[in-house]
Amino acid sequence: MAKIVSQNPGSTEVQSPLIAGLSEGLSKISEILNLKTATFTDLKLTPVPISEADKNRIYEAPQNRLWLNNPPIIVKKNHNIITPSSDSFEIDYVGGSISFNKNLLDSDNITVTGSYIVSDSTALDTITKTLSTLQVNAERYKGSFDQLSDLQSQYPVGASGDIALVVSPNFEIFGWNNTEMKWETTQSIEDLSNYYTKPEADALYNKKEPTINPKGSATTDDNFYYGGRKTWQNVNEKVRNTQLNGLNKLSTSEITENDTILQALGKLQAQTKVVENKHYISGNSEPTTSTVGTIGQRYVNTSNGDSFRCISINGSQYKWVKEMSIDIYDINNNGIVDNAEKLGGKTPEYYSSICNTNFVINGGFQIWQRGSNFTNAISKYTADRWYDRDSSPNVEKIETVYGNGIRITKNASSSRTLLLQIFDDDLTKFLSGKAVTLSFWVKASNSGNITVRVGNNKEDFTVNTSWQKIIKKATFTTSTLSALYEKGVSFFSGDTNALEITQVKLELGDYATPFIEKQYTEELLNCQRYYYQSWGNEITSTDSIVSTAMSVGKATGTSYPVEMIKVPQITLYNPVTKSSENIANWDNDSNVQAETAYGGKKSFILSSKASGFTKNNFYYFHYKADAEFY
Repeated sequence: MAKIVSQNPGSTEVQSPLIAGLSEGLSKISEILNLKTATFTDLKLTPVPISEADKNRIYEAPQNRLWLNNPPIIVKKNHNIITPSSDSFEIDYVGGSISFNKNLLDSDNITVTGSYIVSDSTALDTITKTLSTLQVNAERYKGSFDQLSDLQSQYPVGASGDIALVVSPNFEIFGWNNTEMKWETTQSIEDLSNYYTKPEADALYNKKEPTINPKGSATTDDNFYYGGRKTWQNVNEKVRNTQLNGLNKLSTSEITENDTILQALGKLQAQTKVVENKHYISGNSEPTTSTVGTIGQRYVNTSNGDSFRCISINGSQYKWVKEMSIDIYDINNNGIVDNAEKLGGKTPEYYSSICNTNFVINGGFQIWQRGSNFTNAISKYTADRWYDRDSSPNVEKIETVYGNGIRITKNASSSRTLLLQIFDDDLTKFLSGKAVTLSFWVKASNSGNITVRVGNNKEDFTVNTSWQKIIKKATFTTSTLSALYEKGVSFFSGDTNALEITQVKLELGDYATPFIEKQYTEELLNCQRYYYQSWGNEITSTDSIVSTAMSVGKATGTSYPVEMIKVPQITLYNPVTKSSENIANWDNDSNVQAETAYGGKKSFILSSKASGFTKNNFYYFHYKADAEFY
């Protein structure tokens, strides 16, 4: 057994290596014993009275030595943290002291916070507990006995947990059963007569099915399963070729989650038959005026296969016409086919159920971003996408029996009413040379003429004080892309004092299909490709856009709600002062001159104009983006 050499220096000088060795020895012993620790906080140290020359130089904690260096000792002088490098002192961890290179004042207060070793050992505690457990177990062991009777004779009554070894006949360990109050063997004897022997188990193993290898590595191999005849079967083919034996097509009740596939298919077939019977009836002869049906319902003559359709009902009289005959297109019974060839073999009523694309944006006058009432609107856009170029009427949003509309009224400054929608070049080129139809509802304050232009094709119509639907058919042509009047649709009148217009639609073909109002959000996004303003009815701080200056010259901008039709003209506004070409200082709302930079069809950033931005400062602004055609 190794031990530290005992050495007594006597009255000779104690050298630092000896002290270092003692410190290292104590460190190893404390590590082995796993000594416990405690902490101290702002522990006040006591000056060590060595001599007058060393007064107030060394401070110690007599009751709390053997300091730890992890976590580090925190030293405070007069409640302020000090460090060895800044205040010239050394820490003696073993002695629990602080030594300064110079004397301190009597009034100086030195405190420390940290941890130290106490006189308890985790290792010794563990050993003690282990020995205690061994002692208890040893006391419970009653010894070795030749026979069970010997144990029972010496210990007729035991305690819970007591055990003993009985040698004969089976070398067993007995324990005391405190419930039955008797000694019982702790071993159990298993009857192996019901278990397979090794030869029997080997024979069963040799009869097992061979390992099934994968069908293949392709994804299509996932559609196979291993069938009962030990061959690979294609699931898709099996499902497709399965016959629907037992299909019941009588029940029309709702399909439930408890139905089988066969039951669900039967219900679907029955439900389809019910729906079919609502649209189809049959008989073994042609239908008569007394054959009851509904408009649009089909009747099949089962004797020859002819098909008829009910086109009108007058009281108890039903008109059936043979399909693919002239009668079905003769709506007014005058023997003349009604536009059958022009309509591609379809009746006019056929087109009342379909709707072509409308090339006019905001034809229902839903969107009015710039406001809903204008005076002397010369060369202005009023309702989105609608422009008055060279007259100066009053324009306002109205409600009509057909929905939103627009009213254009002459005043002292105007001699006519004019409304124009200008198409972009791509749409103009697409429509060029194609047959189109323009339709709209119009009402005037007095009878007069209105000139309607589609491209460079114009036509006059008479209007009056009643609502009427005007339909103009034309071939869309333009003499030049620079002529704005020829790049869209326009309405002009010098005779009427006011015009009210709604449901404007331009579509391909030579038939006017119904006007279907777009969803508000869809129409708004279409309009915002040409014009967008970040405020609502008026410029306020609400919904303003926040910007951060990235440098003296540049600040963050914003993205448009939708890609513009072309690069727009941007006008900035201070939301507080409403001053254009300015943005607001976040701190005091004052004007800061700014313009846009790197603007495209999707976004822009801000650029300073005069004094510049303050880097990392916040600003806010409103803006309008105008990409319209003028």
